[in-house]
Amino acid sequence: DFETANEKRYSPCSLGITVIENNKILEEKYWLIRPKELRFESMNIMIHGIRPKDVENEKEFDILWPEILPYLTNHLVIAHNASFDMSVLRNTLDLYKIPYPELTYACTMVMSKQFYSFLDNAKLDTVNRHLGYQFDHHHASADATACANILLAILDELDTDSIEELSQRLRISLGSLYPGGYKPCKKAGASIT
Repeated sequence: DFETANEKRYSPCSLGITVIENNKILEEKYWLIRPKELRFESMNIMIHGIRPKDVENEKEFDILWPEILPYLTNHLVIAHNASFDMSVLRNTLDLYKIPYPELTYACTMVMSKQFYSFLDNAKLDTVNRHLGYQFDHHHASADATACANILLAILDELDTDSIEELSQRLRISLGSLYPGGYKPCKKAGASIT
């Protein structure tokens, strides 16, 4: 999960990663990131509470990238509203002229729209409230773990540990990122505009 400093998709100011293996949470990582342009919009600060003074002495994304990369390369990456997070990743990599890694990804928002269609919406906090899980919304690490919570709940309810089976049963196509491009995660048969 990324949080951004302003309206630009290449302005990450924090990143949270939660590692799952064998349907168990193994690790939670969190980084504050100094955006290349240290410009924060008041709306973004209101959402996540991160201010310029919180990141002014932190590393920029390109310096952190070697530490982040092993969590992504050749792994399945899950995000809630993955179109946003993958856009932040792609735009930030483009800003620093860093090649895209190879990864496959899925979106728990797309999954939730299919699996929890009876809910008013598929927002991260709405789905987790339904699941009885409380978290500090818009803290990148807490959001990453809340996203993991949704994935684990759906896998449990479908009695599977296979993301391929999950994507078939929910009729979603996995997305991918690769050097030179990407393919979005979406509901099977849906078009992206």
